[in-house]
Amino acid sequence: MHDPLLSLRNAVSEAVQAGLAKLEIPPEHRSLPLEAPPEGMGDIAVPCHRLAKVLRKNPVEIAKALDAAISQAIAPNDAASLHFTHAPAGPYVNFTFNASEMAAATIGALSELRDTYGVLPPKGQKVIVEHTSANPTDRLHVGRGRNPIIGDTLARIMRAAGYTVETQYYVDDMGRQAAMKTLAVRHGETYQWAAAAAGEKKDSPAADGALKAELDSLVSGAEHGDGAIIDEMSRVCTDVMHENITPTLKRLDADVDVYVSESKFVVDGSVKRALADLSKADLPDENGAMYIDLEGHGISGRSSKFFLSRADGTSLYAMRDIAYHQWKLARCDRAVNVLGEDHRLEAKGVEIGLRLLGSEKYPEVLFYSFVSLPDGKMSTREGRVVLLDDLLDEAVERALAEVEKRRPDLPPEKKKAIAQAVGIAAVRYNIVRIQAEKPMIFKWEEALNFEGCSAPFIQYAHARSCSILSKAGGPAPGNVTPEAGGKTSVAIPSVLEEGELRLVRAIAQMPSVVSKCAEDKTPHALASYALQLASEFNQFYRDCPVLGAEPETREFRISLAQGAKWALASVLGLLGLAAPEEM
Repeated sequence: MHDPLLSLRNAVSEAVQAGLAKLEIPPEHRSLPLEAPPEGMGDIAVPCHRLAKVLRKNPVEIAKALDAAISQAIAPNDAASLHFTHAPAGPYVNFTFNASEMAAATIGALSELRDTYGVLPPKGQKVIVEHTSANPTDRLHVGRGRNPIIGDTLARIMRAAGYTVETQYYVDDMGRQAAMKTLAVRHGETYQWAAAAAGEKKDSPAADGALKAELDSLVSGAEHGDGAIIDEMSRVCTDVMHENITPTLKRLDADVDVYVSESKFVVDGSVKRALADLSKADLPDENGAMYIDLEGHGISGRSSKFFLSRADGTSLYAMRDIAYHQWKLARCDRAVNVLGEDHRLEAKGVEIGLRLLGSEKYPEVLFYSFVSLPDGKMSTREGRVVLLDDLLDEAVERALAEVEKRRPDLPPEKKKAIAQAVGIAAVRYNIVRIQAEKPMIFKWEEALNFEGCSAPFIQYAHARSCSILSKAGGPAPGNVTPEAGGKTSVAIPSVLEEGELRLVRAIAQMPSVVSKCAEDKTPHALASYALQLASEFNQFYRDCPVLGAEPETREFRISLAQGAKWALASVLGLLGLAAPEEM
């Protein structure tokens, strides 16, 4: 059983359907959602609002009637009545699961799945998650770092939800930025030098005419399919990727499965074919430059013209992006792109282009807001950035100082290993915990916070569970091996202590949280859940003595500590965070 709450939720659904039938609600109106109620109000809430028009009654009155109908529909000796209690609460009917049954189902699932708890059965669908795709011109800064952290976490969550997931990085080795980097390499200078010399920076002096002409020649040559120029720019971009970007992604544990070069689709003729097909769609042009009229498709923005080609027939980035998506969508069931909010119009333009080409699939986009500094927006071109590697270095140094202070007894190598795990996790968690669509102001003191809402807080809960189990001499003797099929011989108390119940409830929710985060594309919600799980474990540890409890209670609580360890390790892994056994 991958989800210990599944049978309990099914029992609630059956009871609700029986109650609705008792009220003689027409079958077409019996589909009521199951929601999570506020804390302290049970395990499932059934809203009655949508029945208001059908019954022409206040939802509060409907909830009372439905609650009574459920009681009538379930006989006192019916097995369903043992699974839960229920009561009206305003316009809702709230259900509270039987605590002992929920605990038995949860411990059984944990015993079967162990540290893969939260991983759901295969769906038989492939998803391609494209993330990062930063221009290969320089090292990643913190603003760009939001993309791989969100993208990699989402990919991990979707894998756990049962999808086959491939991650991709679209390497822009043909654009103007790639050409500027190539110009810089040719002259043994930096990207910032090339941007200034070619007049591409806002505050740059008058452009050097010869250098600007050289830059324009690179861009034009690549777009016309000049093999030598494409090869040169591709080599430059590949070197940047190998030296400055891929190592940072590896350090973040956000490795990419497949790197796809933009130039591939020019060289293999995909762009030319797609452009020819779109020209049959009777698209407008401006002096020969073909474009999509976004306003004509109900989309307004700073520019209604989404240009696909230049007047000379060469493709623009948008056209090459469409060709890339044709290729990508043919290789998966779903494609998810993680993009900065400034790409909204472009994403819409690509979708319209795909529709015009007859595609039946379109990319799903998770947009994220920019990261800024307290005094303004980061910009590589303007040289106003905090490099991601510098942040990671600082995080590890500060983590090491904390370890030195708290655990002077540890050998140096162990201190360094813990500092590495904690420092990288602190950065990843601080970024992913904020909803992607919300802007983020980068502050050192928040990124490297080791207390409260932080990765170290969650990691420490895992380390504490390891410590308890170590002192207990391992799992409780009643715990079973996976071969036993998830059945557990641990005695479940008929009445659970508040701390025990809250921890059971938090652990039991994990599979449904993973599933919802995958479908809603909300990795920040999993970060919130991880914090809640760690908090409930700490509360349990504080209020419910484990090692000093009476034998039967001790065995049950050791099982809970073991289950918490597996659940914490699993959720830390899904967030891309290490799960240290000692801190």
